[in-house]
Amino acid sequence: MLQIAVIGGMFVKKADIGKRLAAFFIDYLIYIVIFVPPFILFVPFDSFKEIFPIFMLILLISISLKDIFGGRSVGKRVFGLYVRKYDNFEKNPKIHKLIIRNLFLLIWPIEFIIIVIDKNSRRLGDKIANTQVVAKA
Repeated sequence: MLQIAVIGGMFVKKADIGKRLAAFFIDYLIYIVIFVPPFILFVPFDSFKEIFPIFMLILLISISLKDIFGGRSVGKRVFGLYVRKYDNFEKNPKIHKLIIRNLFLLIWPIEFIIIVIDKNSRRLGDKIANTQVVAKA
């Protein structure tokens, strides 16, 4: 696997796990701030069972789309991380690949274990979507 590449005139390398985890937590903190307060404030308790599936669907769609702008979520932007095609770091993955990749975040505990033990720090979603998270070198 290519360890360093040039993307848009800058050198990139495989992202380290610490930065990826920090970006993950920033992204999920944003989801908590955006989604939880309105749900708590505006959904009557007796309507919870009816509204919760809609809430979860909106949340799932948001999570699956988080990297579609240049392969970068807010957390990734903070840490200079990018999602790129595994076999060509100079190319962004197709949007459907990013969506598939992010759907695997539903099993984030398993994804965390995989990212820690994988020699290239690729989680299951990365492997299935043929992606790699890289950082500025």
